Amino acid sequence: MNGLKKALEFRFERTIPASPDKVYDAWLNPKIPGNPWSSVEKLILDPKADGLFYWRKPGMYHYGYGRFTKTERPDRIQYTWVSPDTMGVESTVTVTFRKQGEETLMTLVHSDIPDTDEGRGFEKGWNYFLNIFPGQFADVPGKKNYTATIEVARSPEDVFRLILEVSKWWTKDIEGESTKLNDEFVIRHGDRHYSKHKLVEVVPGRKIVWLVNDSALNWIEKNKSEWTGTKLVFEIAAKGDRSVIHFTHEGLIPEKECYARCEQSWNTVIKEWLFNFITDGKAI
Repeated sequence: MNGLKKALEFRFERTIPASPDKVYDAWLNPKIPGNPWSSVEKLILDPKADGLFYWRKPGMYHYGYGRFTKTERPDRIQYTWVSPDTMGVESTVTVTFRKQGEETLMTLVHSDIPDTDEGRGFEKGWNYFLNIFPGQFADVPGKKNYTATIEVARSPEDVFRLILEVSKWWTKDIEGESTKLNDEFVIRHGDRHYSKHKLVEVVPGRKIVWLVNDSALNWIEKNKSEWTGTKLVFEIAAKGDRSVIHFTHEGLIPEKECYARCEQSWNTVIKEWLFNFITDGKAI
């Protein structure tokens, strides 16, 4: 690898509820959150064989560039990737899209990465993007409960224990307990949000369910108790030496007045705050 003896390779898989051609196109569309071209300050993108790309985010060392080597719609995209985190070395990203019934198995392999702290950071970085990207394919008009899925490099037992540490990843403004069955706790966000939760199902290493038995969303105009009677469900499953967390807010549906803002908030809380806390212990 250009004179470097050791190299890393990371592999990620996501099942996406869309056809391969739609997923392929979305991966190359800078307007779609969750791909590497979105949310950048400057972008040059020419997604064809031998086409070049360059992106930059705010900050001296937040940039990357490379060359597309394969663009085989709807099956495969391959490009080189150079950034400060690769020490200027040309690494390779290969993304494949395989039809599975009505869904697509998307596989991303990033290889030839220098074995450094910066290189190892690509694992967290790609997981961040790939935890967001699949959610862009939900059919919002027909979508029922809000859901989010993240994948972390921890055991199901660790994940279960860390989810119960609510004050570390959701809000510090919490009263009560959430460690054993029938425990109750209250969440507040100033005078805008109040919700009282009861731990109604506990399966160690596998599942946690909180019932919202009282709520006041004072920022909406009509039914301020829209959360009352809904459930927050965490389902945990092992995937090799990693864990997949599937979160569902049962009863939080698009027809509710609070849905759009709650969806944005849960995306931050689950895909960023909870993910970061479980991954590296970073509390809010």
